[in-house]
Amino acid sequence: MNGFPWRSTHPEVKRLIITTNANLLNALLVRSAIDVSGKGRSLQGRSLNR
Repeated sequence: MNGFPWRSTHPEVKRLIITTNANLLNALLVRSAIDVSGKGRSLQGRSLNR
């Protein structure tokens, strides 16, 4: 991996990096949304149990 041209302005390399970053961001957003909805559900359940 030493000879890989990281600074290359190849459109393919740029596209690969952009799509990878987008996928990571989407995964993080989905995970945080699931966490928030899960917490909301647990809070609702607690309030209903009272």
